Amino acid sequence: MKAYAKLNLTLDILDVRGDGYHELRSVMQQISLHDTVIAKKTSGTGFKFICKSGEIPRDGKNLVCKAALKMITEYKIDRGFSIKLVKRIPVSAGLGGGSADCAAALRCVARLFKIDVSAERLIEIGGGLGSDVPFCLFGGTARVSGAGERLERLGAHPKCCVVVARPPVSVSTGEAFARFDKSEKSGRTDATAAMVRAIEGGNLKKIADSLGNDFLPGAIAEYPAVGGLIECMRQNGALNSSMTGSGPSVFGYFETYAGALGCVKKIKSKFRDVKEIFAARVINGGAARGFADE
Repeated sequence: MKAYAKLNLTLDILDVRGDGYHELRSVMQQISLHDTVIAKKTSGTGFKFICKSGEIPRDGKNLVCKAALKMITEYKIDRGFSIKLVKRIPVSAGLGGGSADCAAALRCVARLFKIDVSAERLIEIGGGLGSDVPFCLFGGTARVSGAGERLERLGAHPKCCVVVARPPVSVSTGEAFARFDKSEKSGRTDATAAMVRAIEGGNLKKIADSLGNDFLPGAIAEYPAVGGLIECMRQNGALNSSMTGSGPSVFGYFETYAGALGCVKKIKSKFRDVKEIFAARVINGGAARGFADE
């Protein structure tokens, strides 16, 4: 099963809630960059996790393992099974790779054991495992609010391509929130509302113009490579460019795949230390049955 990466087309950070989390508003979009999750029955009992990536923890911190154990407990699974994860989405990059893997693992286990679970219930389970997991189950294009638990389906995103590049820096989400809380917030706009209108209108240029991320000013100040990649994309054919999540990955909008590939080539020649760069397409998920496309 494919576990698609996500982009935050917008990310508006609001007040801190009573539970200590910030209230967020975002438009999230799946893209064709994906990991692969495969579940198989095994002899005996228990669960085995298989992944060749050295960046993925094998203990209880791993969201795939959390998903498997949650399904075992929730549905009293007494058969042995394994989950194999093939990683392509960069780790800790703001692309939701761990959440996408978690969502795919939940669905794989449900399918493997023919568990009759509604999309709503699976999204509820996913929300208890990670804030981006509900969207990764939902898929496509959606307005997301709260701490990630409130989802609203948006219309089909116009066909286009994106270039995603991860600069060689590490970003702590907690530190990103701390920088934002200390920053000057005057002049901020409701990027999410503008993005929703642009998507409803189906105009790719207006969608690109509506990109916004409240973490971006702080990220550019802290990590000059973020701003450098954004400017490079804009100078090499992107309709616009922004950052996803708390970073550090940035992305640019392109009308054609050829244009996206041209920008990839330019970035590779100019930013030799950027090793993770991809051209991808937007995914309009299969919302009719409540789940993302596979």
